[in-house]
Amino acid sequence: RPPPRPSSTPIAAAAPSGASVERPFMSFYARRVLPWGIDFAMKNREATARRARLLPAAHGRVLEIGVGSGHNLAHYPAAVDRVIGLDPSPELLAKARRRLDTATVPVDLVEHPAEAIPFDDGDFDTVVSTWTLCSIPDVAAALARFMAGQAARTNT
Repeated sequence: RPPPRPSSTPIAAAAPSGASVERPFMSFYARRVLPWGIDFAMKNREATARRARLLPAAHGRVLEIGVGSGHNLAHYPAAVDRVIGLDPSPELLAKARRRLDTATVPVDLVEHPAEAIPFDDGDFDTVVSTWTLCSIPDVAAALARFMAGQAARTNT
């Protein structure tokens, strides 16, 4: 398999068909308040317990859609070769970078929206999305390619 695009890859280079992904103007609330609130809300005991119970099933190359502030990173098992954490928010990715030292597996963080995932079908063995689908404007577009790819692998 080709290696994933690292977190240093410019967003325009990672966008499909050479199209650049532009970030619309974001308000003070969206840049400062919302990332803090999301990070705080995801620290709760119930969410942590669910991470500890569900993420050990991940294996191989993992795409985490909506990595957010990185609360899942500490819960990936040794069966994971690498995690590619995708998120459109540079503010949340900055928080995730501060949690990289909790990960026991290699992690790359990529700033990109879920609706235009910059990877090919078959690049990943596991796709993880925890508490993110409600924040993706077009969930069908974000998941359709991977669901179709999984169905094709299951039927062969």
